Order: sequence, then structure tokens, then C-alpha cells
Amino acid sequence: MKIGVSYDLKQDLAAEANLPEDAFEEYDSVETIDALSVAIASQGHEVLRLGGGRGFLEKILTERPDFVFNISEGLGNFRSREAQVPSVLEMLGIPYSGSDPLTLAISLEKPLTKEIVRNAGVVTPRWRVINSLSDMDNLSAQSAAPTKVGTDEFGHPSLITMGIPLGLEHSWQYRPKDRQRGKRNDRNG
Repeated sequence: MKIGVSYDLKQDLAAEANLPEDAFEEYDSVETIDALSVAIASQGHEVLRLGGGRGFLEKILTERPDFVFNISEGLGNFRSREAQVPSVLEMLGIPYSGSDPLTLAISLEKPLTKEIVRNAGVVTPRWRVINSLSDMDNLSAQSAAPTKVGTDEFGHPSLITMGIPLGLEHSWQYRPKDRQRGKRNDRNG
């Protein structure tokens, strides 16, 4: 069986951006892709490294695999970036591992996920959307601050899959450059 591996490498993305060193922690290393490829090949399968972005599109159209092991995070600062690869695979009728495009798109947009879960009757911790640095500066003085863990709070950027512990004395470094949500939303679970 020819198994494709879709992924996005830290080194390819980090070279294009002027962001903090750990901004690409959710993306993969060459060592991770090597290890996956060895594991898949050890089971007697042919491995096709698809990568991500334009390279993925070119390879998937010319070297059609039987199945894709998808760990791609997607490219850009889009609400549905993690759904990019599964969407293409579904369009081409190629089976793949992981969640479907709808699940990935909803779960990457954290405020939308919280609304859906809360509307389904699941109790969630208090939360709020932070739209600007001034919102962060004023957060510690507000009585409706998010759930506290000691003296720190837990920040989760809306379009990033990993959470970031925040000390309120530190400035907010992880914010999408090109995205503004029209207003601040205070939510209770």
C-alpha cells in the first residue's frame, strides 16, 4: 500500500516569519517525519512524503497514495487552516487519518468551539476573548478574570492549537497579526 504523509515543517515556516522562537511548536521536525516514515515502511508499506502547502497539492495530484497519514497543521492564519489537507483529500476521494474538515475547522476556532460546547449543555470554565494588548493590560484588574491557577492564567490563542501559560506581569506575545475580532466578549461557562 502506498501511504502518504502530510505535514508542515517548523524549519520551512520559521524561515518566513519574524515571530518568537516557539511560535511554531505545533509544527513538525524532520526527525518526526523520518520516524513516522520508518515506522510505516517497517510494516511493508511504500511511504510518500507529501509535505504541506503547494508541494502537497502537486504531489497528491501526480502520485496519488492509497491512504494519507495526516499530521499537517495547514498554512496561514486562517480559521480553517487545519482543514486544508483533509478537504483536498475528501475532494479527491483519498482516505486519511485524523478528524474531518468540519471538526478541525470548528475546534481550531476556540471561541466558536466554546459556544458550541456550552450551547450543547456542557459546563465550561469562564473565558473571554482578548482582542488587544490593552485588554491584557487591564485583565488583572477586572473582577471577571478567567479561571485562575495560582497567580497565573492560561491563555489559548484562538487560531493556535496549543495553550500558553501567561503570567499577568508579562506582555502578550502570541497574537495573530492580521486578525481582529470586532469586540471583546466576556463569557461565563
